[in-house]
Amino acid sequence: MRRYAASLFLLNPRAGARKGQPLSELIQQKADAAGLQYAIEPTRADSNYALLKEKLIAEQITDLIIAGGDGTISAVTAALREMPIRFGIIQEVRVMDWH
Repeated sequence: MRRYAASLFLLNPRAGARKGQPLSELIQQKADAAGLQYAIEPTRADSNYALLKEKLIAEQITDLIIAGGDGTISAVTAALREMPIRFGIIQEVRVMDWH
């Protein structure tokens, strides 16, 4: 079996929570089928990701995939931008009704 890098998916619990399959289930299905070594964790409401640095180092995580909106993505990348890690983004887009 092909070995992939260790990945951590940080999911905003509301990301992909509209209709259909929850995003976490879809990620699990696709990652398992591809033989990925991964974990899925929720994002933090307080946007404090300083402690995540220790986890990334301890678990030798090389890829961090963030699912959420602009605030989530900005908070995570700002806190971890100095880490030797690859970032992936699953952007959640919301349509604002200004009427």
